[in-house]
Amino acid sequence: MRPPTERELRALFAELPAPSTVDRWRETAVTGGPKHPPVPERWLRQRRRAAPAVAAAFAVVIALVAAVVTGRLLYSEQQMAMDADGGAARLAPPARDEVGVPSRATLVEHTGDLTITTPGTVLSDLLVTGALVVAAPDVTLRRVRVLGNVSDTVRQTDAAPRLTIEDCDLSTRVAETADLVATAAVVQEAPGLTVRRCRLDGPGNGIVVRSDNATVTENYFAKRGVLIESNVSTVVVRGNTMLAVGMDDLDGPITGVTVEQNTLYRVDAPGWSGSHHIRVLRNTFLGFAPVVGWQDGPPGNQWRDNVDDRGAPVRP
Repeated sequence: MRPPTERELRALFAELPAPSTVDRWRETAVTGGPKHPPVPERWLRQRRRAAPAVAAAFAVVIALVAAVVTGRLLYSEQQMAMDADGGAARLAPPARDEVGVPSRATLVEHTGDLTITTPGTVLSDLLVTGALVVAAPDVTLRRVRVLGNVSDTVRQTDAAPRLTIEDCDLSTRVAETADLVATAAVVQEAPGLTVRRCRLDGPGNGIVVRSDNATVTENYFAKRGVLIESNVSTVVVRGNTMLAVGMDDLDGPITGVTVEQNTLYRVDAPGWSGSHHIRVLRNTFLGFAPVVGWQDGPPGNQWRDNVDDRGAPVRP
């Protein structure tokens, strides 16, 4: 079928009736449309009078928005301060199989004692069947299993500041009848010790802190825990599973210790004059006597938000 010609299309539309508004459309096309009547003067006066009110309302809205934004910023700053002060989300202290040397790690065996004397050494993926002595600064132990057969499994000497131990298994293998007070998986004798995500086995103390600036986080202690000795400052014990944290200030004050978000049985607080800024925060206690020797009087001491294993508040 051929398409219709222009003459046939014109003839077709000539037979259709024109819409009723065609004349108004033609007038608009030619004259630009009908003229609108002028705005009455009283309307203009009303708009002029309303303008200040509209501007004031707009200013109120801007002020409210600014207040909300400022409030959020202040809240964020306060939340950051809370996080720095122990208000962060509660950690889940680890179970035994959640820390230590990963099961997939392949370890090279070193038989006997090992002493590190090179600064900055990174020792990794090693099995040591003896004592490990660190005698150089800035050493890192990573994925190391130490099966110590002496009283101290890892010893950080006074020549070895800033030791880091992470993802390690540290076991003492002395007899249960030995002098357990003198036995430890880690002994710190230089400033700066970080122990994180480790599994500490065997009798005696887990970590003995004899110098400043120790951080012990997210470890599993099969036996005791952390012992902080006299004249030590700035220790953080956070997010661990352990039996106890002890503070022995008989020979000098202990200051600046934070024990936070651990699962444990007891805190032995310093009991002699001069110790201060001991903070025990947001821990879960499993025993019936959560603290020994606690004092509220020294400056900076805080006991706050500690609970038992049922979630009930625990007070000193």
